[in-house]
Amino acid sequence: MKRLPFYLSLLILLTCAKDSTKEVINASNDIPELSPISQYKTSFQNHEWNDGWYGHRELYGNGGTSTAQTMGSMTYFDYGNDGDQDVFFHAQSEFHDDVPNSQFFQTFIIENKGTVGGVTQWARRKDVISEILPNGQRIPSGGRKITQGDIDNDGDTDFVIFISDDAGYYFEGRNDGPAGGIYAFIYDETSKRYFPIEIEPYQAGGNQWFYHGGTLGDVNGDGLIDIIAGTVEIRLWINQGDLSFQKETPFIYENGFICSSTVFDINQDGYLDLITSNSGGNSNNVNADPDYRWNDIGVIVYGKPEYPYFDSDNPVTLTSIEESQNYDCMFDVSVTDWDNDGDYDLFTSTYGVDSNDSMYFSINYFQNNDNILTNKTEELFEGNQNEGFANNSGLIKSWDIDNDGNKELLIEASSDWYSTQQGWNSFKLINGKLTRTKL
Repeated sequence: MKRLPFYLSLLILLTCAKDSTKEVINASNDIPELSPISQYKTSFQNHEWNDGWYGHRELYGNGGTSTAQTMGSMTYFDYGNDGDQDVFFHAQSEFHDDVPNSQFFQTFIIENKGTVGGVTQWARRKDVISEILPNGQRIPSGGRKITQGDIDNDGDTDFVIFISDDAGYYFEGRNDGPAGGIYAFIYDETSKRYFPIEIEPYQAGGNQWFYHGGTLGDVNGDGLIDIIAGTVEIRLWINQGDLSFQKETPFIYENGFICSSTVFDINQDGYLDLITSNSGGNSNNVNADPDYRWNDIGVIVYGKPEYPYFDSDNPVTLTSIEESQNYDCMFDVSVTDWDNDGDYDLFTSTYGVDSNDSMYFSINYFQNNDNILTNKTEELFEGNQNEGFANNSGLIKSWDIDNDGNKELLIEASSDWYSTQQGWNSFKLINGKLTRTKL
């Protein structure tokens, strides 16, 4: 798994949104009077079920006006409740001498300032976010994933950031193992600002249960948003209602190296299900599954009403159509009723390496018929356009962005480093097939 830190660190690179957008660097400091309302019950829904898209624009001679690039993650929310989707964004920051072997990170709100002459105006803001913990320290290092939910149950939008350092990447020469922690940014109604708190303390090297990706949702049905996270094992933090969380000891799921997790009631039985990556077959993992196949890219662990709220004894495997590739990491999912039959279908974005040790990115489509998921990728995508391309974004989203009655599959928050990528940033249905296009 030594390759994974390299290509996961390249996943999210900051640029602006679609062709008709413009980034505003020198934003005004006006603070909206209305607090950002929390709209949904899971962090996945907050990201997926809105009309926002902060996607990559073409750079370096392809019409782009910004060359801003930075590692990080993002999620949508309506900052001023004005109907425009804004972005809460995390960017990797510089080294700091006062915290050995660590990098701080920066958080921004990328505010949608509306449309002027058909051009969307974006404002990058730091003036409403504090990065200082109650103990006076800053959060060290970089985050892998930003999620959102009303974790203090006061009606407005909060954010949870999962920190994960892989050995040997962020700090050259460091060999003390992975590190990580979990932090939240809580919205304060009085000051109209975000302030960080500590959920899981940051641990330096040797923290083997670090947090590549996490998710939020009410798994025990008490009305409070809980936290689900983990890389080697997925654990549960039960919300106690006072910004404290009870970390549960039993595993929800354990299978090697897990780099993403999402909760959503995909079988519509009233209980949140866990959709997670599956890297149990890697030879470097102490928990390697002898029955694991390299094209098993993920699993669904269905929810249940009693503790520990997920049926980890009966996971459903998500298998890629491509057996010759080694899929190391399912980074993101998009859940949507793609075929409009009443069942939730699933798109997955997956990273891996080929025989030449080169990174590639692949998307799979799983059609749901009465809770039986079948890989229909070859039938949906044009040729093999969903496979083998190098793209710096692992985030995907299905949305009818051009209002033509058909959903598009959007590649989010990515920068175009590769000439093979230039000219497209999404997939569009053309003659019944999802085909790479530029929106």
